[in-house]
Amino acid sequence: MITSFDDLKDIDVIFKKSFKKFLDIVFILSKEGFILDLKGPKKVFENNSEKFIGNKLVNVIPEERGRNYMNALTNVIENDEVKTLEFELPLNDKIIFYEGRLFKLDDDTAMIVARDASNVKVLEKKLKESERRAQIESDNLRNILNSMENGVYIVDNEYDIVFANEAFKKEFGKVSNKKCYDYFLERNSPCENCINDKIFNGMRYKKEWTPGKNNKIYEIISTPIKNPDGSISKLNILYDLSKHKKALKELKESQVKYKTLTENLPGLVYRILVKEDNRMVFFNDLLKDFTGYKEEELTHGEVCSIEPLIHPKDSPRIVSKVKEAIQTHESFKLEYRIIKKNGDVRWFHESGKPIISEDGYINSIDGVILDITERKTIEKQLKQSEQKYRRVIDSMGDAINVLDTDLKYILFNKALKKWVHNLGFTSDLIGKRMPDVFPFITQKTIDEYNEVINTGKPLITTEKTIVKNRVIYTETRKIPIKIGDKVEQILTIVRDITERKKAEKKIEESEEKYRNLFNYMSSGVAVYEVFEEGEDFVFKDFNIAAEKIENIKKKKVIGRKVTEVFPGVKVFGIFDIFKRVWKTGKPERFPISLYKDNRISSWRESYVYKLPSGEIVAVYDDVTERKIAKQKLKLSEKKYKELSEELEIILDNIPDLIFYKDTKGNFLRVNQYYAENLGYTKEILEGKSVFNLYPQEIANEYWRNDREVIESGKAKLNFEEEWITSKGKRWLLTSLIPLYDDKNKVIGIIGFGKDITERKLTEIKLKESEEKFRTLVEEAPDVIFTVDKNYKILFINDPPAGLSREEVIGTNTLDYTHPEYI
Repeated sequence: MITSFDDLKDIDVIFKKSFKKFLDIVFILSKEGFILDLKGPKKVFENNSEKFIGNKLVNVIPEERGRNYMNALTNVIENDEVKTLEFELPLNDKIIFYEGRLFKLDDDTAMIVARDASNVKVLEKKLKESERRAQIESDNLRNILNSMENGVYIVDNEYDIVFANEAFKKEFGKVSNKKCYDYFLERNSPCENCINDKIFNGMRYKKEWTPGKNNKIYEIISTPIKNPDGSISKLNILYDLSKHKKALKELKESQVKYKTLTENLPGLVYRILVKEDNRMVFFNDLLKDFTGYKEEELTHGEVCSIEPLIHPKDSPRIVSKVKEAIQTHESFKLEYRIIKKNGDVRWFHESGKPIISEDGYINSIDGVILDITERKTIEKQLKQSEQKYRRVIDSMGDAINVLDTDLKYILFNKALKKWVHNLGFTSDLIGKRMPDVFPFITQKTIDEYNEVINTGKPLITTEKTIVKNRVIYTETRKIPIKIGDKVEQILTIVRDITERKKAEKKIEESEEKYRNLFNYMSSGVAVYEVFEEGEDFVFKDFNIAAEKIENIKKKKVIGRKVTEVFPGVKVFGIFDIFKRVWKTGKPERFPISLYKDNRISSWRESYVYKLPSGEIVAVYDDVTERKIAKQKLKLSEKKYKELSEELEIILDNIPDLIFYKDTKGNFLRVNQYYAENLGYTKEILEGKSVFNLYPQEIANEYWRNDREVIESGKAKLNFEEEWITSKGKRWLLTSLIPLYDDKNKVIGIIGFGKDITERKLTEIKLKESEEKFRTLVEEAPDVIFTVDKNYKILFINDPPAGLSREEVIGTNTLDYTHPEYI
């Protein structure tokens, strides 16, 4: 039994037993660096010992490290030190890493005792690679969270906000390592009803929340996440509900407006349910007043419930028009007679509009029916009246016509018919629009007629028209014809004043010809009369450009001496040129110079010449801006010469879809939300492409967006697209960002999307509600307005004559009410 080293007679016993267990090696080195002997595992050194013994250490290990170890060997022997070493040995066609110690044996030798560290090196390499991958995962996570439009922040079990994405900071500001209760509520301790402990124990939590920092409405989802060190933190995602809440409020208000309008509109508001045998539903109580029947007394027709009441002569036409509207999805306007229960015949005006569903089919027809019997009676009386005054206007020499508000001819006299015939146009005018008959009618003329219609005031204008190379001047009187308070027609009286205009034009042309040239030259022009044989010069004329250059009005210079108006004129030098040009009669150019007095300062370039009448003319330009620009350019030129597990948990707890794809469109990773909505596991989806999961048309659209980001290297953010899930069609707000490797090469994309289906449905309902409201208001023939409690007008469909809608909104209804009814 061996109880001490003394019991071991042969030192080889010690080495052999330890080598067998620990695979150590031992070198004995001379102070010159020669390997005198070595001991090591047999399986390693039985065929390699002759490569080492007798060889120098620098010859068996890398040269640079060998030189360092020779220096260490010298220090160990001379100073009796112990050194720690790392080295590699080529053994059996592979490199083995060793770690060991170098220590002194005697004055001439030293020993290295080393252990195989190859496994440790492999582990270190794997650790570095793992750390590199973890850093990439961490960077990807940060990019994803910072690219989300929703605010995201993470709180640890000490209430510290350890992370906040860019969207959160934009909403609430910087976090600055604060506790959550301090950051949001400026408290010194946690809230009494804090649920962090429940979250850390695995509970997920969702609620609506209005923080004091911005008073918006959010839906906050809190979920636990496990950190790499095993601790639990709370992941919070904020969804801004403010727009959604506002849309719901607007929808409700729109519905209230619609109900109020239908109950107060002086017309029969209805809906035809196309898929229920065209059954009609009425939204107010006017059916009996209009027809004499109750709703339950009506029977179904081909297109609606009141069809059997339509006059037999009108019914085929009305049924045909409604059927056509259903087929073409177009709105319609109809006028027809109905026979009431008591036998009376009434005239109705009906406006309807098909309501189209998302799938392109008609669900219903919404419309309004108005009783226009009184209007029809007035139209009949008007027709009788027209016959009476037609004889009068036919006897007049001026061309006379009457237009409706669409500028269609209702009637015209013989003088106009003759005038039109002489111009070579058709004399068949009734029912045709004036601009269609006469192509030379300008937009200005049309605007003048609209002005008369809108203001109710007559307008007298003069027009110049060129017809077939013939110039015609006319004086036109446009006179409104009102029925009640509304302009229904325009009486037009046209007088040919061509000959008078020709005479006036000849006079004007001779006078204006040169005046326009003088006044509208871009250069300043001043005309001077010589005073006392050239001792001074008096202003006779001064054009518009000169007024602008000299910053003085013409009336302030005419008749005054140039030395009075411009006291610096002699110093400037141009006064001498005036005198020379007056004496010699030869024009002179005055180069660019600076004029300056107490009133103005600018650079001028002038040209002076003498008229046959003896007057002096100066033509000049202000070149100050050009001069300054050149100076600035020189100055600018001078100055220029002188001057991983954590990511998976968080992704699976985010209630939005997130995925990675390679450049071929194959899924590399998807989160739990994405997989669950497609009805697959994450593992099944990985490696698949959109062409394996969706119909060809939809897959093509998805791949087009992916390829755009991959090829451009630019993110595509916040675009809406359809998403086909296992539960049906949804809507997404999607963002795609490129994924780069460490060489800045695009290797794929990261995508995420938010389900906005509820918002889209709300927008559709709001649009439908507003469309109903708009249809009713636009089709109503009467003035409809809403007021607040102070009688202030909030809305009006048809403002009083002469006023625009913008002028009426905000005014008091009492301003338009007869004092008798206030």
